[in-house]
Amino acid sequence: MGGSDSTDAEGMEVVMLQAVLDTNILIDHLAGRKRLKVDPREFVISTITEFELLRLPGMSEEEEQILRELVGQFDIISVNREIAQRAAKLNRSRPRTKPMDLFIAATALELEVPLVTKNSKDFKHLPDLLIQTAP
Repeated sequence: MGGSDSTDAEGMEVVMLQAVLDTNILIDHLAGRKRLKVDPREFVISTITEFELLRLPGMSEEEEQILRELVGQFDIISVNREIAQRAAKLNRSRPRTKPMDLFIAATALELEVPLVTKNSKDFKHLPDLLIQTAP
């Protein structure tokens, strides 16, 4: 998942957005199961992912601080009207999909980038969504 950096006319580095990261990718990183080896400038997360991470039960203040530092490395995409409408449309076609997954998928669709996830089965039936399965 390498990026394709370039420079603009003024010599400034331009970093291309590669994908939206699903919550499970960050959970595995935090749990030490799978270290993230990505440039945070090339990937974004949804505010839904931030919510899912911060709501984990039994989190100590130290763990919350580590989580906030990790999340703070990424651009965080808020759920806006377009994402909400796309999630609602996805829900009409796949009503059994979890609402949080619909919002994360809609974020990737609106940004026109793939979703990187370990749980491709949660998303595979959503139309037009490009999925990159993490090892």
